[in-house]
Parts: sequence; structure tokens; C-alpha cells
Amino acid sequence: MARFNGLLYESFNHDFAIRRFCTERVELEQVELEETMNCDIDSCCPDDETSTPHLAASEVQDFVDSFFNMENNVDVDDDGDYKDDHHNSKRQENSHCFQDEIDTFSIVNADLGDASPMIEGDELERSGSCEDLGAHGIVPSIEEASHGVDQGLHLVHLLLACAEAVGCRDLHLATSMLTQIWASANPLGDSLQRVSYCFAAGLKSKLSLLQNMNGNGTITNCVVDVPSIAREEKTEAFQLLNQTTPYIAFGFMASNEAICQAAQGKVSLHIIDLGMEHTLQWPSLIRTLASRPEGPPTLRITALTSDEHLVELEAGMKSVIEDACSLGILMEFHIITEPVTPSLLTPENLNLREGESLYINSVMHLHKYVKESRGSLKEILQAIKKLSPALLTVVEQDANHNGPFFFGRF
Repeated sequence: MARFNGLLYESFNHDFAIRRFCTERVELEQVELEETMNCDIDSCCPDDETSTPHLAASEVQDFVDSFFNMENNVDVDDDGDYKDDHHNSKRQENSHCFQDEIDTFSIVNADLGDASPMIEGDELERSGSCEDLGAHGIVPSIEEASHGVDQGLHLVHLLLACAEAVGCRDLHLATSMLTQIWASANPLGDSLQRVSYCFAAGLKSKLSLLQNMNGNGTITNCVVDVPSIAREEKTEAFQLLNQTTPYIAFGFMASNEAICQAAQGKVSLHIIDLGMEHTLQWPSLIRTLASRPEGPPTLRITALTSDEHLVELEAGMKSVIEDACSLGILMEFHIITEPVTPSLLTPENLNLREGESLYINSVMHLHKYVKESRGSLKEILQAIKKLSPALLTVVEQDANHNGPFFFGRF
């Protein structure tokens, strides 16, 4: 455990903003700064062992006296002349060099003019351009940020107004609002524009259904312009969603746990899955049932689904049945390719047997029966109740499907 914590500490980025100004971080930076300064001082002040001066003792003494004994450094004789000709010549050479530099600088000023104002003007011009770049090119202004917020709020208000018009079946107003939304929504824009694009696509589909709906609530046989999605794409998207997020897997786990608890002591189980589209839920259930202390039960699963999922279900359940047999579970699998209606949910149609413990499983399916009224869902639930199941498991998304009005659900 200590080794794991050490690795985790080393791999953690200490430059994160949440740790940059903490007390321990500041103290650590101070220690590192002191060590760096000490290293710089050591490099600037070499010791005697690494660098020995190559000056004679007399030269070193003269160099020191030139700083501390300025008044005694130059001796004057009785006539007023310098006693040290070497120092005298040095002073004359330095004076000539300094005068030459002054003359050269004066010539440059005479030919080119005063250079200081030019430099100051260039620096001011460059600094002004940098300020303009920082104000307009890199950092967005307050007006631009405020404009972006206002545009986002306007887009949200348009979506709500369009949804209200769709709920009131005002097709002309809804179409007008949707046209304005398409002008601002963008599938490749920012987060709000992308979400608005998805909502606008849903409103377009809902509006297309209303435009082809008769006065009695039935839909005409006209072709609705709805983008088609291939079955393979839907299957791949669902598998990616199941691998990326824990929501669907958690629903499977909770449903299987409830079935296992209700099936304690039962030797024959019959699970009816409403709207089965895949077999991802069952391998974990089979392993749990096989490890029961009282021994594995016999299992029968009946899938109520449509024809489009028939091939995938048959291939997937074949693998599940093989796994069940290897674990000592006698398993049967049946498919009923009919829409789930109250007339289908009868003991005769479902082939219920005596002595079986019945379980109804619904994963992301019951919300499909919620229409403009609650009558359809109520009839399905009443038909399920007549079957007297031992358990009804429901896994649904957190959405307002039960509202009678479209705007409230939106």
C-alpha cells in the first residue's frame, strides 16, 4: 500500500492549480529556490583547490592597494611630478580613449541626428501594438463574452418557444422558430450549439409527425423525413455506450440482483424480457445462479422483440446457452417476434408452465408505451399484473415520460 501511494504521488502533477498555492507547495518551492541560489553562489565563488590565481604576490598587493589606499597609491616627488611613470601613462591613455569615444559619439549624432527620440518612439509604437494585440487578438473582451452569453440564452429561449408551439400543435409558429434555431445551432460548434442541434433535430422529427397526423390522432401513410440509422450502427453505438458509461451495466446488475434474491429456493425460473435487443444482461445472472448454495436452477428466457433484432439475439443467446451448460444450468431460450400488447401478455401466448417462478424484466422499454395519455401504459401494467409474476424489474432513464403534455416533457 505504501509503494502504491509513493507511485501515485510521483505520478501526480504538482503543477495543478489546486495544489499550486498550498502551504506545502510554497515551502517546497522556497527550499528549491534556496538550493538553486546556493549552487549559483558556489559556481560564482570557486574554491582555492579548483582555481588558483596566476598573479604574483606583488601584483596582488598592488591590486588591493589600488582600492583601499587610493591616496597612497601614487607618490609625488618634490617637484610635483608623478613618481610612478606607469600609472601616469595609464591615466593619459584612458583619457585619450575616453575623449575619442566622445568625439565618435558626437560625429554619429551630427550625421544621424538624435537617436534617443527615435528609439523611444519605436518602443512606444511596439508597446502600443502589443497592447492592441492583447486587447483584441488574444484575450476576449467583456463585450464579446457578454455577446456569447446573450446568444446562448437566446438559443435556449428559441428552443423552449418552439417546443411550446409543437405542444400546442401550432405548426406555422413551430416551423418559424425551428428555422431560427437552425441558423444558430451547429453540430461542430460549442457545447450549447451542439446540444441545441440535437434538440432541434428532435423537434423536427416531432413536427414532421404532427404535419402528417390526421384530426383523429392517426398518422397518414406519407413518408416522414426522418434520418435513418442502420441496425449495425445502433448496435455498435449501444455497445460503446455500455463500455464507456456505467449506467446501463449498473441497471443490469441491480435487476439481476433483485431476480437472484427473489429466486432463492426456487428450482425453475422463467424470465420474460420485454423488448429484448441484446444479451449483455444474462451472462452475469447465469454465473450468479450457478454459484447458489442450493444448486443451480433450470432457467427459461422468453424474449419479446421485433424482427430486426432476431439475428443478433439468436447468435448471442447461443453463446449464453453454451456458457450455462458448462456451469451446470439447464437453459431454454424462446423468441416471440410480436409487439408487446395486452393481448399478447397471456399465459397461453407466453407458454407459462406449472411450478415455474415467473419474472418480468423490462430494460429501457416501458417508456415506449407512454403516449399523450397514460392509457396505453396502464393497460400493459394491468396485463402484467394478471400474470401474477414473482417480480417485475424496471430499468428506465431518468426522464419525464409520464407527463401528458409535450412541453412539460421537453
